[in-house]
Amino acid sequence: MKTTSRLTFVCNAPPVKYITNVRGKKYPAYRKRAKYKCDCGNIVIARVDHVRTGNTKSCGCYYKEKNKLLIKKQ
Repeated sequence: MKTTSRLTFVCNAPPVKYITNVRGKKYPAYRKRAKYKCDCGNIVIARVDHVRTGNTKSCGCYYKEKNKLLIKKQ
């Protein structure tokens, strides 16, 4: 799946441990994280699966720019 992202991989980060509850039993689940550099220059740590699927596209600058354009149109 091709995603349009402003993030460039820098290095791996420590995984995050989540507790999942399945049928009353608790299981640890680990999610891979990585350090990314955004096109605007900010460094962000994000989950790898979110970047791959396109849920995380930038450090937040994309949404700020998008909102500015929407406000100008009105």
